[in-house]
Amino acid sequence: MMMTTSPPDSNERRVFEIKALILGIFVFFVLAQLGYWLRIDFFGNETGAWSYVYTDWLIDYSAGFVRRGLSGELIGLLSPLVPPRIVIASLTWSIFGILTVAYIRSVGRSLDKLTPTVLIGLLFLPSLLPFYIYDHGAFGRKETIGFLILVWHLYLLEAPRNREPTRYIKKIIPMSLVALPVHVLIHEASFFLFVPVHLLISHAIIRQDDSVGSYRKFFTLPLVYLPVCLSFLVVFLFGHPSFEVAAAICKNWELLGELGPGRCVLDDQGVLEALGGFGLGAEVLEDKVISSTSVSTFSALTGLAWTFSQASSMVISLSADTLLSWVLTSAILGFCTLYIGSMVIDTLRRGGSTRSFDPTALAAPHARVLNLKYFFVPLLVSAPLYIVGADFGRWVAVTCINYMLIILSKDIVLTELEHAKFSRGNTEQKSRVINSSVPTLGFYGNLLVFLFILFYLRLPHCCIRDFGMFEEPLRTIIRVLPHIFG
Repeated sequence: MMMTTSPPDSNERRVFEIKALILGIFVFFVLAQLGYWLRIDFFGNETGAWSYVYTDWLIDYSAGFVRRGLSGELIGLLSPLVPPRIVIASLTWSIFGILTVAYIRSVGRSLDKLTPTVLIGLLFLPSLLPFYIYDHGAFGRKETIGFLILVWHLYLLEAPRNREPTRYIKKIIPMSLVALPVHVLIHEASFFLFVPVHLLISHAIIRQDDSVGSYRKFFTLPLVYLPVCLSFLVVFLFGHPSFEVAAAICKNWELLGELGPGRCVLDDQGVLEALGGFGLGAEVLEDKVISSTSVSTFSALTGLAWTFSQASSMVISLSADTLLSWVLTSAILGFCTLYIGSMVIDTLRRGGSTRSFDPTALAAPHARVLNLKYFFVPLLVSAPLYIVGADFGRWVAVTCINYMLIILSKDIVLTELEHAKFSRGNTEQKSRVINSSVPTLGFYGNLLVFLFILFYLRLPHCCIRDFGMFEEPLRTIIRVLPHIFG
C-alpha cells in the first residue's frame, strides 16, 4: 500500500494561509486594544496613564529654554486653532499608527521566508511593538518619534543606489541635520537611545567605500552626526530648569485653560499639584519630601527640575525584589528578542525558511556579530538612562524594537554578512519542518514556554510591583499562593 503525501505547493499554500491568519489576528488585536483607549485619550480627562504623556508634550519655552520644550512650543502655535489635547492625541495616535504599518511592512518583506512561530514572536512578543499596547502608560511617549526616524533611515537603504556611500551621505543629511536634532530637543533621552543605532548603520554603509582612505572614513561619521551632538550639548548645558521655571510653565498652561484651576498652586508641602508625586514611595523634590501617591497623579513637570541626585534617588530607592524582577523580566524578554532576531538573520542568510526553534541560532557566528553590534552596543550606551530614570521597561523595549527593525531590514543584514564574509544562500540542507517532518517533543516544549511568555509575561514601562510583570490570571494566582501556604 503506497502512502500519499501532499504536494509541496499545497503545503506552502497552507503555511501561507496560517501566516495570513496570524497577521489578521494581530491587526484585530491592535485595533481592539487601541479602540478602548481612543475615546479616553481624545475626550477623557488628563488623569490616569494619559497624565504624564499630556504634560510631557506641554513642556515649552514660555519661562525660558528647558529640555523637552520644543514640543510644547509647536503645540502652542496650534492651540488657538485646535485644543492642545486634541493635537497631542492626534500626534501620538498618528505616530503609533504609522509605526505599526511600517513594522508590519518590515515583517512583510520577509514573510515568505519566516516560519509561523517566528512570525508570532515578531508580532506578539511583549518587548516589541505590543509593549506600547499592553501598557497604555507608555503609549504616546516621545521616543516613538525615534522609531519613525529609524524606519526612514532603513527605508532609504532599500534602493541599491542609496547604499553607495557618497549618495548615502547626501540622502541622510536631512535626517542628521534636522530630524535627529529636533528629536533631542523634544526629548533628550533620544540621544542615548537612537543616535548610536544610526551611527552603527551609517558605519556599515560608509566602510564599503574603497575610493577613500580610512582616515577620511574615520572623520566622516562625526561630521555627519555633529548637529545632533551639538543639540544634545546645548540641552545638557543650558536645558536644566529650576523648580520655579517648571512652576511657571505649569502656570502658563493653567492660564490658557489646559490645566484645571488651582493645579499650579503650592500645597502644604510646597509642591504643585499639577507637578504631582511619584508612585515608588517618598521622593525628594527641591529638598521637600513628597508623600507616595498613585501613578495616576504623576506629571512630566514633576521631574523636569530634578537634579541628577534627585532623579537617581528613585532608582536607588528600589528594593532588591523590585530590581530582581526587572532583571529577570528584561533578561527573559531580551533573550527571546535576540533568539527571534537570530532566526530571522539565519533565514535571510539562507534565503529561505529555517527551523521554528533552532537551538544553534544564537550561537551562530553571523548572528553573534549582528547581535553584539545592534543589541548589546546600544544597550550599553543607553546605560545612563537606567541610572537616572526608573522607566526601565521603556529603555529595554526601545533597544529591542530598534534591534528588530534593523534585523528585519534585509539590506543591512546582507550588507553586514557580506562585509564579515559569511556565506549566503542555502549552504545547509533546508529545514523540513514546514514540509513534512513531524514535530518532536522538544518542539512542543519550546512552543509551550514561548506561548507562556507571550500570554503571561509583561514588560511594564515602569514601576514593577504587585506582580505587575505577569498577566491575569497568573498574577492573581501568584498573589494568592503565599496566603494559601502561609
